[in-house]
Amino acid sequence: MIKGISGGRYLNVQNGQPSSNYVNHFPGALNVGQIRFNTTSQNMEVFDGNNWMQLAMNYATVDLNSEAQMLLDWARQERDRQAQRQSLIRNNPALQRAWEAIQRAEANFDLIEKFVEHDNDAESEQVQSSP
Repeated sequence: MIKGISGGRYLNVQNGQPSSNYVNHFPGALNVGQIRFNTTSQNMEVFDGNNWMQLAMNYATVDLNSEAQMLLDWARQERDRQAQRQSLIRNNPALQRAWEAIQRAEANFDLIEKFVEHDNDAESEQVQSSP
């Protein structure tokens, strides 16, 4: 039996739950919950206090849902694209300069973005506090 698998946003879990409750809950029942392998039927069994019950032999399947698969595919393609780009940059001075310019532009963008967010937060606070 599988215990403790949950689906979540990116996992698909199927057929992981047993089809019935095998152990009866009456106190004092002798050998309740005992497990054995039945060599005649080739199945696992559990004793419920009265009978040996065959355990469901389901196997849970766990896989990523389509969104997670798409994200991983995108990440793999992006990783490969960046590796190829870095290889070209290492071997070409013009691409090295262009890459450095991109890095500076991104740093400037990040800085300006912080100022804009700060200004938006300040404006939002003024609107909320005005009568």
